[in-house]
Amino acid sequence: MKTVLLFTSAFPYQGGEQFLEEEIKYWKGLGAVKLVVSPHTESGSRRCVPNDVEVRPARRYGSMARCAFGVRGLFSALLWKELLYLRRHRMLGIATILAAWREVSMTFLGRWRIASLVRSCGDDCTIYTYWNDTTAYAACLLKDVGLAKNVISRIHGGDLYEYRRPRSYMPLKRRFVNSFTKIYTISAEGSEYLIRTYKCQEERIEVSRLGVEIPNSLCQRSPEGCLSILSVSNCIRVKRIERILAGVEKFARSNHDINVVWHHIGNGELLDSLIESAAAVASKIKNFTCQFHGSMPNREVKNFYNDYSIDVFINTSESEGVPVSIMEAMAAGVAVIAPRVGGIPHLLEKGGVLISPNCDPDEIADGIRILASSGGRHFSAAANEQIQAKYDAAKNYPEFVQRITSI
Repeated sequence: MKTVLLFTSAFPYQGGEQFLEEEIKYWKGLGAVKLVVSPHTESGSRRCVPNDVEVRPARRYGSMARCAFGVRGLFSALLWKELLYLRRHRMLGIATILAAWREVSMTFLGRWRIASLVRSCGDDCTIYTYWNDTTAYAACLLKDVGLAKNVISRIHGGDLYEYRRPRSYMPLKRRFVNSFTKIYTISAEGSEYLIRTYKCQEERIEVSRLGVEIPNSLCQRSPEGCLSILSVSNCIRVKRIERILAGVEKFARSNHDINVVWHHIGNGELLDSLIESAAAVASKIKNFTCQFHGSMPNREVKNFYNDYSIDVFINTSESEGVPVSIMEAMAAGVAVIAPRVGGIPHLLEKGGVLISPNCDPDEIADGIRILASSGGRHFSAAANEQIQAKYDAAKNYPEFVQRITSI
């Protein structure tokens, strides 16, 4: 039997990777192919997986192992080649040296951690890493010594875009990018970036879009004279949620005849300050209210579109891959305002308003004005059509599974 060994950050345990909740459904009942999922961490409640999908952890490790492989990394050719790259590009400094050393050490630790699990899967084993990180690099090292036939990897946003890393430096990516059997980007823009930035060989890259479940019914719009706005994200600096508040405030101040409600789903270090700022704004504007709903499991976020009328979804992130939150909003027939970053322009070809990467309150307010107008229903219908055409999980994931199992 052929085995596909999938390495994740936490899935099936809670902690992100919502797209895998959809993808995993299409790995059941494959007969001659068995999927084994190996999460790096195993904390929190466990999400459901099909009965014929096995969950098997790799070797655990502690501080002694980290220290041992830290020393191993110091004397490796892999590290010194990386340091030569940094020197040639005038990027050599304490911070980049430490980043390179950490990445090399974690790659060697990862090879030791997953080696016995890979061996247990037999000769006909394809390694599939959900992230293009040190576990993926470790898998390439095992492929080099014949422990795995193929190594394929998805690549998203934080593991792709170098500008999202401190000092715009992605350690080891150039060392390993042409060692993979296949790298699956989630957008055409991601493929172009991979070739342009890391000189990845074009034949190793394929675009495989992610997907979401298409709901049976679309989200209802608010009654006349009301406008309901939703944002879904962690309350962290890169998400720039304070810009959403500023844009919504500007719109509400200039449209006294519309009662504006802003809903936000998500927790994070900036949540308390956002609640305080939103309350201060709401106390000064009679036609504006806000509701913070905290963190929700993915299923509850989907149900939110059945329970509430939502007219506009807003994202103001500094950087993104292809956000599941935007895709789910569009699938529910909600028009979107989002910046031209990452894979968002490809996602939002229709069904919303694109704003600049360094968006300001005026842009956001103008976008709300467009989507709140009588033509807003056209954008809502177009959003749903875009997801059905290109990002339907029922189309994209069976095709992706077929690609991997046929390698």
